[in-house]
Parts: sequence; C-alpha cells; structure tokens
Amino acid sequence: MQNLRSQRPGIDASPEAQTHYRLVAEADLRETYQVYVKANQALNRRLGREADLEKHTLPARALAVRANGLRYDRERFWIAEIGNSIVGFGLAIRRRSFWYLAAMHVLPEFQGRGIGSALYKRCLGDLTPDGPITLLTTSDSANSTSTGMYLRFGLLPQTGVIQVEGVPRPFGQKEVELRRTDSTVAEAAFGQFDRSVLGEIRPEDHQCWATIPTIVPYLVYARDRLIGYIYIDREGALGPAAVERPELLQPTILAALESYAVNQSTTVQLRIPSVARDCLGALFSCGFARVTETRLLLTSNEFGQMDRYLFSGADALF
Repeated sequence: MQNLRSQRPGIDASPEAQTHYRLVAEADLRETYQVYVKANQALNRRLGREADLEKHTLPARALAVRANGLRYDRERFWIAEIGNSIVGFGLAIRRRSFWYLAAMHVLPEFQGRGIGSALYKRCLGDLTPDGPITLLTTSDSANSTSTGMYLRFGLLPQTGVIQVEGVPRPFGQKEVELRRTDSTVAEAAFGQFDRSVLGEIRPEDHQCWATIPTIVPYLVYARDRLIGYIYIDREGALGPAAVERPELLQPTILAALESYAVNQSTTVQLRIPSVARDCLGALFSCGFARVTETRLLLTSNEFGQMDRYLFSGADALF
C-alpha cells in the first residue's frame, strides 16, 4: 500500500499528535474532497477492488454538496486537524424530521484513533438515536469498521443500496413519459413525492442539484397524470427519483436510460435500494449486471418507502 504519510510531510502522524476539531470553512471544501478520495482509494486497494472515484463521485457534484452543506448545515460540518492539515471530516444534513450523515472519512494513517467517533458526535449535536428525529447514513458493506461504529451508535441496517453500471439501449417502454422541468417550477412536485416517499420535503437538496449544469430534472407522467420525478446527469449518473407506487420505478428508470441511448451516452451508474427487487431484476436482465459497490442504508427507525426510490447517482446526498 502506498504510504500516504510521505505525501503529506507536514502532518505529525505519531500517536501523540493532538487532534483538533472545528467547523468547516469555505477554504476547506476542496481538501475535504481530497480526504475522501485518499481514504476510499486506500479502502479499494485493501479490498482489491477497482473503483473510478472520478466517475462515482463526479467532483463537481461532490463540491456542490459541500458548498450546500456550508450553506444549510454548517453546524453539522466538522473537520479534524493535526497541525494545519485536515485528517478527517464529517458532514450531516438535517431535513426537519430526519438527520442524514452524508459523509464521514478519515485518512488511513489516522484511523483507529477515535477520530471518526468524535466527528460523528459533533455532527450529531444534541440528537439521540431514540429521539423523534430519524438518524440515517449509508456505509460501504465491505467497510466493517465504519459499519460497526454506526451499529454502536444505534443505526441498524434497513436495506442494501446496490450501485450498478451498464450501457443504455432503447427499451421501447411506453408506460411513462419524462418531461423536462425547472427546479423552481417543479418545487411543489418535488415536495409532493419526497413527502410521500421519504416522509419529508427537502428543498435544500433540490437547490443543490439545480446548481450543477450537467443535471436536468424531469417530471414523470403516466397518461398525463404526474406520478414522480427523476434527475438525469448527462455525465452518466442517474437519480435521485421518487414515484408514487413501486411498480412505476422500473418504467421511470428505463425511460431515463432510453434518453441516454438516444444521446449515444456510454456507461451509466445507478444506486438502487435492494428492496426494489423487480426493478433490480429488470436492470440485470437488460445488461446492467456490473455491481461496483454495495452499501447499507442504516437507520435509527424504519424510514421511507424505499421500493419507490432511486438514490442520488453520484454524490453524498440521499
């Protein structure tokens, strides 16, 4: 394994080095992304797993999420420093009835020192697992250390999140129609389906996706009746999406994939809850059989109608 310490000669990696915690500043955003990249590259090497982090995260989206966190959730966006260097960070978002740990990463040579737990507690603030607010996060199923920490804090597995890749082709589906929209115009529709599927509105997140030029929101119609929404990123990341009934998720995704095929896009990635079994089965039969990552959705209480939902395709938002 490559020695990351040699890349960061200014950091004292000795066990005696003092760790300091503070809220994030705008100047820190890019460095937190680099911490994420280095921590995940080390995990992938350890597992012998190939992963294109540029593809999976799309840096512009990752930075947009961080800027959004600074705007709406700064009191839940913490960094850990040794000297003047960031060695870890945590970002949580609060959307009234739920709290979502969007990102938690520590550089490999500083793991095992309790930094992750300390960041988690700071991002959590005064919330508790048995309180009225539902706590949520996702964890790489191969990362037993992170998953174990969340279990100790009372977050238990609810469903898997399967990240798949494939090359779209025309499917000829006629069940639903996608109509391009504007985030401002569609705010009420987003709220309608988020409340139905997730139990809560989240205009802050939709405002974040609206700042990313490659992402286009669509409303989904069946026989001219509004039945959901979906985001299509022309760089090859599909989602999020929410629909009114489970059986509508599959045709919505297929309609979006067809739009990639028309535009001669190549590889597209999706993050689908494992409870959406029919949808996953249809995708696998259509050639989306490359699983690049499996995550766990961990929750403090049963949350949402996940068989009607597609996770955000390439960033840390839910």
